[in-house]
Amino acid sequence: MKALVSDEFYHIMECISDKDYDADHVLTTMKQFIPAFAERYGTNYMKVIVIEANMNGSGMKDRREFVLYGEAPGKDDIVKELIFELPLNGYVRTEAYIKKDNPLWTEEAEKDYFVLSKLGYLVYGRARVMHELEIAETTDALTGIANGNMLNRYMWERLAEGNFSTFCANFVNIKNMKLLNSKYGEQGGNLLFFEYANSIKRFIGEDGCIARIGGDNFFILIKADREAELQRLLKKLQVDLKFPGSESSIPVKMDTRLGYYYIKDGDQISDAMNSSSIALKLAKNEGSSDYILYSDDMKIQMLKMKQLDESVPVAIENEELVVFYQPKVNISEESKCILCGAEALVRWRKNGIVIPPMEFIPFLEKNGLVTKVDFYVLEHVCRDIKSWEEKGIKPVRISSNFSRRHLGDPEFANKVEAVFRKYQVDPSYFEIEITESYDSEDMEALVQFEKRMHEIGVKLSVDDFGSGFSSLKMVKNIVSDTIKLDKSIIDGVGSDDKNNEIIVSHIIKMIRCLGKEVLAEGVETKEQAAFLRDNGCDLIQGYLYGKPIPREEFEENWLKKNSLRDV
Repeated sequence: MKALVSDEFYHIMECISDKDYDADHVLTTMKQFIPAFAERYGTNYMKVIVIEANMNGSGMKDRREFVLYGEAPGKDDIVKELIFELPLNGYVRTEAYIKKDNPLWTEEAEKDYFVLSKLGYLVYGRARVMHELEIAETTDALTGIANGNMLNRYMWERLAEGNFSTFCANFVNIKNMKLLNSKYGEQGGNLLFFEYANSIKRFIGEDGCIARIGGDNFFILIKADREAELQRLLKKLQVDLKFPGSESSIPVKMDTRLGYYYIKDGDQISDAMNSSSIALKLAKNEGSSDYILYSDDMKIQMLKMKQLDESVPVAIENEELVVFYQPKVNISEESKCILCGAEALVRWRKNGIVIPPMEFIPFLEKNGLVTKVDFYVLEHVCRDIKSWEEKGIKPVRISSNFSRRHLGDPEFANKVEAVFRKYQVDPSYFEIEITESYDSEDMEALVQFEKRMHEIGVKLSVDDFGSGFSSLKMVKNIVSDTIKLDKSIIDGVGSDDKNNEIIVSHIIKMIRCLGKEVLAEGVETKEQAAFLRDNGCDLIQGYLYGKPIPREEFEENWLKKNSLRDV
């Protein structure tokens, strides 16, 4: 009798490519040649049972039966049942049923059946392993959606088809992920990632691709005519968080930041990725919209940021950054002003030219270098206070600005205290100003920082109240000592629209009722000063009393003379 191993199995092998990772195709190919074997040996029914773990890691098992030949016989007709079980991420089992009184079924046939089963398992197993490697290479393990490799492949396919320009590229960031991880734990955060990603994947369907790029960042390529629809989904997206074993679920709002770019004819993959990435970086900046469309002028901004990345560390090392001081005065006496403090403000003196702060501070905020500059300024203030004390000049309280970016650093308070210890200065001479948008994820960190500062005698001030970055919730919850009214609301005082003055007067009253000091910045006219004094705001900062000036000038004209001046 002709040996099976040299016949049907080799036919099967010839039809399976070395690069064929589709296990079902392997079984389909086997099915083409099994009838010849079955007829030779009188086998009535053959099937393969595949039981394997789900890819989502739930621990559930998938069972599939794949009939290779014939119809299942009745139990009374079966004389022999041959079963081979082989482990493979679950297992693969082959079954054969032979009728009674079958003269063709011999020991040789049974050996051939075993060989076919064993070799079929090896081929099938290889296909499954290669398929799983393919999944690992192209799929994000946490969410099950595409990863960067698969995204790149998908975009190359669209580019090759010539329809790449019909898509819109979206770089996406989950806005509140840090807070959600803290609230629901690592397991909850992972489940939210999964639900968030797959909600978007279901929405996109065949019209694009979503891939996880890393951390809480995703990239979405979607048909351009569905971009507006996608953004509407993201703005209201809520997923149900359900822990394993729990009967109930928790609705969780998922807030998104998005940079998007409509791909143009001639664009390459790098154009789509880089443009949407630049837009997302700007969307992450304080005060920006959460959804930003890329424009060409953003490249200029990013170029400036890159130049600052390179030049600011050099400027710090060479001490090109200098500290100016702007006086703060008390005008409780109608015709007098008394120096009660000053704000330390950084200026960049480069090649003999002083660069205005608005030309570099916003970029420092965007690229994160502002955190280094903040501590640079604090150290210079400490040196100046130490110098004044050594000269016998009594210092006043100096406020130093710190970006909200510091709130993400758990060592923030320790680093501030370390600077005071380094210069051996009294912390009570200091006030720290923080401009804050007061996202809920930062609020707790801010409150803890303020408590630590109060313990060592440092005052706290909230800057730019009324500019749109702060809120009544912030005023109620934090333990700051002073609220600074932004120049934007002071400008309306003295105008024809008296509603401005009504608003300002009530803001002052509210803050004082909460037991906090009120300081108005940007005061430029005597009329503004008189209105503020009459409405209970005694502390003033602005050009009416003094512009930011170099340390030497502040020392001579304010600290040494101190103090009492005619208005």
